[in-house]
Amino acid sequence: MSSIFQQRLEQHASKAKALHSTTESLGMAALKNVDQYAKELVGETNKDINTLFSNQRQIQQLVKQIQARHMAINKQSQTFLSLIESFNTSVAELGDVKSFIHTTHANMCAVADNLKFIESNM
Repeated sequence: MSSIFQQRLEQHASKAKALHSTTESLGMAALKNVDQYAKELVGETNKDINTLFSNQRQIQQLVKQIQARHMAINKQSQTFLSLIESFNTSVAELGDVKSFIHTTHANMCAVADNLKFIESNM
């Protein structure tokens, strides 16, 4: 009876050892798969982060270009406004000159009329 018990014990130990070996090999395979998955995940994440930083650099460069263009347009607008103001001043001065010319013409006509009157009375 002892030998049957011994046989069963050996069979159980053999099965336990095989099961332990299988479990260990499956655990190692699982760890290997998890490690591979983690590496791939980190690799993809790093690619995404690199793309993100690249996009951020491009956006920053575009923002700098837009700011430079904005400054140039602002300067051009100020110059344009200054030219318009100068033009308006010149138009006003022309109006003043025209008024001066009309007044001077009227005064000269009055002087000429007075001279004709004086000449005719002499």
